[in-house]
Amino acid sequence: RTDRAMLAAMLARRGKIRPEAFVTALSATHRTLGHSSLAHAALRCRPTARSLSTAVGSLDGAAAASAASEAPAAGASPAADEAQETPAQAAAESSNWKMYGEPSTQHPPRHNSPFTSGQVKAELRQRMQAAIRFNKPHQVLELFEQINPSECDTISFNCVIEATALTSGVDAAKEKMAELVAKNSDLIPQSTTYAGILKAFEAKGDAEGATALLEEMKQKGISPDLSCYNSLVTTYALAEDYASAEAVFQNMRKEGVVPTRFTYYRYINTCLAKEDAERAYRMLVAMEEEWRTPDLESYKRMMHHFLQMGHSQGQMRCLQGMMALDPQKEAKQLIPQLLHDATHKRNLTQVLSIYKMAEEFDVPIEKFDRVGVMMTMVQADRIIDAFRMATALARDGKPVRDAPNDILTRALSQKPALVDEAYYTLEKMQDSGEQVPLAAVNTIIEASALMGDLDRAFATWAEFERFNLKPDTTTYNALLTTCINTRELSSARRLLNRMKADGIAQDAETMSLRCSLHVMQKEFDVASRVYLECISSGLVPTKRMFLTLINMNVRDKRRREENMKRAQELLEDMGKHYQVPDMMTEKVKCYVENKPFEDFRRPERQFFQQR
Repeated sequence: RTDRAMLAAMLARRGKIRPEAFVTALSATHRTLGHSSLAHAALRCRPTARSLSTAVGSLDGAAAASAASEAPAAGASPAADEAQETPAQAAAESSNWKMYGEPSTQHPPRHNSPFTSGQVKAELRQRMQAAIRFNKPHQVLELFEQINPSECDTISFNCVIEATALTSGVDAAKEKMAELVAKNSDLIPQSTTYAGILKAFEAKGDAEGATALLEEMKQKGISPDLSCYNSLVTTYALAEDYASAEAVFQNMRKEGVVPTRFTYYRYINTCLAKEDAERAYRMLVAMEEEWRTPDLESYKRMMHHFLQMGHSQGQMRCLQGMMALDPQKEAKQLIPQLLHDATHKRNLTQVLSIYKMAEEFDVPIEKFDRVGVMMTMVQADRIIDAFRMATALARDGKPVRDAPNDILTRALSQKPALVDEAYYTLEKMQDSGEQVPLAAVNTIIEASALMGDLDRAFATWAEFERFNLKPDTTTYNALLTTCINTRELSSARRLLNRMKADGIAQDAETMSLRCSLHVMQKEFDVASRVYLECISSGLVPTKRMFLTLINMNVRDKRRREENMKRAQELLEDMGKHYQVPDMMTEKVKCYVENKPFEDFRRPERQFFQQR
């Protein structure tokens, strides 16, 4: 391992391998070796920040004196230099570096350093900049103590002024600035220097102090730069002086300073932090209109805040912005999630907008979310839109069934005009050359059945040949329901014969309707045989069939003992498949005990009886 590390060091010093490749060998050996030759090699091959911090982090700070005493003499050849370097050598100054350039709190020695004075100054300057970047002003001040004020350069000067302003206040920063300028005539306060002082006002949200400092700059002939105006925007926004913050954009343009997207970020981020979503949204609109387009990550962060605050316009704006940047990737990831959230919150406008966008970008939406969109439309009284959604699902081979279909059917049956408009929707599909789905036509017939409108139900059935459709079990069930609801019992029998002639199989719903038909015609024994036929066919009787037969037996007074036993058996069988209503249990109990039954679900009846 030692030989490999030394070979990597020699190659790195001569530029034979890239600094990044040197990191691999260095990271595998620096914990066990810890000698200066590795770090020296990395420092002399123009390394990146990562390879530099890794290399110098491998040195042993405790061996600083030994490393200094064994440092190569000036003018020595590379071979001689390698001969003098031993595993015991280290550089304490380099050991103060941490991974990724984060500064250490330890002080490098001023004397006996293996680096030249210029290298020490450059390193201190970089560490001070890193400390400012990591928001560690106290470390900046500690590092500055190792610099001779008369040799301070502009970068170190700006760093220490900003650190002083953040730790001790603006007045102390001005005193420090005057002190350093007096000791070094080469130091001239610039707009960058004052930008660091403005950060102290920004941290406190002191709009008055920031404004006064800006005027002071202008009086001294120093024109504020972009950093100054960015700090000013944040300061005004934190102070909730939004009018002044927005005025900064106009004022800086007058001064010849053009705002960037980061200037807009300052305003938007502060508004979002204060949960003022509307102001953030308006500034986002202005930002995009000025062609300062946020990047994808910024859009995602803003989207997250708008989602938390429930601002639908902001969410849609961010989504549209992301679509414009990367429509395929972002749409497939975000639109289904946003649609699911909007459906859960029942935000109709947002649901429709997101779904429309999904259609524009051909984003596949799962059936569950599409049914959620349909239910949201029904709740918002957009019945025809919901019907179109159900039609689209049926066209894609995913028809809506069970409870969602029942809800849509009941919604259509509220008004005859809705049924007619739904039918016209299917006619337009037919005229445009699209195949009309059978499930959509069945929904119209079922809605007509709930209205008890025999004419609309059978008129729709008459159009099957035009739509190139053949009726199925659901179609006949809907027509049978219409006949039973309108008490056209003979027509119901005719339909059952037609269904048998067409070879359409009966399901549990069909047998339930047959049972109701026979009960209405006082054919109780036939109704009981239909129940047994349903069971022998391997079908589970519907809940309505159980209730119909139990009521039939309870109301039949001719064969009390037989009916009592049959009612109890039906109640027991019903409990195997469904939750038995308390009212039905009480009714059978009263019948068995030969007591009068009072419908406790409807106390208004008792009230009127007492009156």
